[in-house]
Amino acid sequence: NGMSHHLTQAINTTDHITLKWPVWHYINPQNHKNYLFISVWSGLSPNFWLFQDLINEPHKYEQIIHLYGERSRNELVPIIEEYAQRVENENTKTFFCLSQETSTKNNYLNCRVQEQLPSAIATLWIQTTCFICGSPVAVNDITEKLLALWIAREDIISEKY
Repeated sequence: NGMSHHLTQAINTTDHITLKWPVWHYINPQNHKNYLFISVWSGLSPNFWLFQDLINEPHKYEQIIHLYGERSRNELVPIIEEYAQRVENENTKTFFCLSQETSTKNNYLNCRVQEQLPSAIATLWIQTTCFICGSPVAVNDITEKLLALWIAREDIISEKY
């Protein structure tokens, strides 16, 4: 019942929609080659575009982890699940963090995205560029946790909705 639900229920075919491109920098493989994408709720949209663009150019990365947080599997975007399975390999992983549901399926975790950050950083190490998109409260909380894990502030790029 969040913004995505409202938009899909309230938009008419005659309505005008203005789309804004993500306001963050594009991927610069000269900075780092490890990437952590953190998408909370509808924060998936800009992150998915960057994730998909990076996947199509494997010379630009060594490892990618995408943490996608929702309350339950019912709220996950089905195409993301399919895409994640299709592109997953030893260097690319997507984890679905479900805060209010337990799932025994691989890559589905019963936790908030924030709880998975230490494990992701341990895998990628601190030379990682992090892209976060979510609510202001979630982005601020995740940013503070990444800073506590020794990620440099200039390596944290965020978009708040």
